[in-house]
Amino acid sequence: MIGGWSNKAMIIYFSIFADFAFKTFGDRVKLWTTINEPTVATEGYKSVNAAPALGHHMSGVADYLALHNMILAHASAYDIYKKKYKSTQNGKISVNIAGDWYYPLNKDKQEDKDAAEIGLKFQVGIILHPLTYGDYPEEVRYRVHINSERLNISNVRFQNFSDDEKKLIKGSYDFVSLNHYMSFEVTDLPPNEREGKSVSELDANIKKMLLKSDEELENRPWCKNIPEGMSSILNWIDKTYNHPEIFISENGYPEPEGLNFSLKKLKYHHDHLNHTLIAMNNYNVKVIGYCVWSLMDSMEWLNGYRLKYGIYKVDFDDDNRPRINKSSTKWFSKVFTNRKLVEPFLTNENCCKNN
Repeated sequence: MIGGWSNKAMIIYFSIFADFAFKTFGDRVKLWTTINEPTVATEGYKSVNAAPALGHHMSGVADYLALHNMILAHASAYDIYKKKYKSTQNGKISVNIAGDWYYPLNKDKQEDKDAAEIGLKFQVGIILHPLTYGDYPEEVRYRVHINSERLNISNVRFQNFSDDEKKLIKGSYDFVSLNHYMSFEVTDLPPNEREGKSVSELDANIKKMLLKSDEELENRPWCKNIPEGMSSILNWIDKTYNHPEIFISENGYPEPEGLNFSLKKLKYHHDHLNHTLIAMNNYNVKVIGYCVWSLMDSMEWLNGYRLKYGIYKVDFDDDNRPRINKSSTKWFSKVFTNRKLVEPFLTNENCCKNN
């Protein structure tokens, strides 16, 4: 637990790095995000699925400690920018939040409604709450405490912010940077399914299930087009965290290997952009930008090069790695040129005619 983000020294190292980045690139960069998806980055502190792969036996301790230090590191970077660079560079700073949407499995059941809210608090609120209000959500603290009692854990697993740290973190962002891909149905975790779950999973104590949808990628059943989740998560953040500006920093859909035309990909982006407009027009959410994931096919961590998120294809069999237009390239070009949402191309021929 003394390595990586579970070590508080990372706050100092990250602050030095951030200072260098602001000094070197701040005359050109006006929108900054400090850390990408802290709740995802902590995966390696509670499992073997990512670095540093500490495993389940550190779950509920090392992952929370790593997250705590990331929040403080972000706030330290924000403070450095505000004091040294803001007046001359006039940029804005955020941290990238991974934000799924959670539907109650039974919308008429209060326990399922509560589970949906808890899912949001453990994924989104666990970061945005301290950055907005100066401390973690009470529901999160309470669930960690109750689970510690149930598991007979006497050690303190959830860190407290000092008074000075609360002052540092409160209000330490200029906009919310949101990564949104998918939605889930949730309910309370049944007692007979707790075996084998990590401690932090038992803290939240919810069961997540993928929604039924016809829009899913072959052999990738988690890649579903549930665009209502976009407007819902935007509206929830807006209401819960004092109507901040929101930049959608990641939103994307992977295509099968070698597929240049994908109606499902086009429909996914069309529908999610449409629900972004719904959030803006119907709920007055202040969305200031949208960034598709991704500009070109790239290495997708544990999935390697198998998932093709790019709106440009990359030929990895060619040593020159040429970039090749896809239907999504032409569709996004049309959207950007016309500055309005256009319908997806129905066929590859139709795509070419409209280019």
